[in-house]
Amino acid sequence: MNHISWDDFRVVVAIADTGAIRAAAKRLGISHATVSRHLKDLETRLKVRLFDRMSEGYVATAAGKDVVQTAQRMDDEAKILSRRIVGRDRALEGAVRITVPAFLAETLLISPIAEFRSLYPRVELQVIASYEHLNLSKREADVAVRIHDKPPETLIGYRLADIAFAVYGVKHYADRAKGSHSLSIVAEDDNRDQPKWWPAKWRIDQLTRVNDPTLAHALIRAGVGVGRLACCVRS
Repeated sequence: MNHISWDDFRVVVAIADTGAIRAAAKRLGISHATVSRHLKDLETRLKVRLFDRMSEGYVATAAGKDVVQTAQRMDDEAKILSRRIVGRDRALEGAVRITVPAFLAETLLISPIAEFRSLYPRVELQVIASYEHLNLSKREADVAVRIHDKPPETLIGYRLADIAFAVYGVKHYADRAKGSHSLSIVAEDDNRDQPKWWPAKWRIDQLTRVNDPTLAHALIRAGVGVGRLACCVRS
């Protein structure tokens, strides 16, 4: 049976991409004689010419292009398979420390954490609810989830999502806001006389400062004042 092996595919793709035997050999890390012999043997077995030898180099024939396209599909499928099964047969273990603001952990990470525990039961997961900038290089944490407009250039990470914010309050505060420019507010402590999100033309009756969004959420629900919250926080 004149089957095509994965090595056959690699050789054909390398020649098609580079247009030359020597360049293909360099890419594959083998001698040009080996590449030439491999191609000749493959064409003999398949009884078809895969490349036309032109002045500008090796140009794939219709059969050669078919082989290349098949190889690309196989490579795509191999990558998909790898992503699906990675970690299944490896018993990952050890400690992983994640630091994340408490309100983000509660509203966004509970399901992912539960899924992680199911996939990697031998990993000791430590979740640190904190707003402090823990030192990753000193292993105070392995992964940090933070809210930043401009994260420090010393850190390497990924932008996970955008978080929308809005001003919330119980209904009677919303009714008062329709005809008043004076309200009580709840704000995270940012060392400002007036929070930057509060309209300058509006007077503040009372200002309650807190250092935690979860506490701010509870106070706003209790009617202490209106305040700015992440929209992902549960009502």
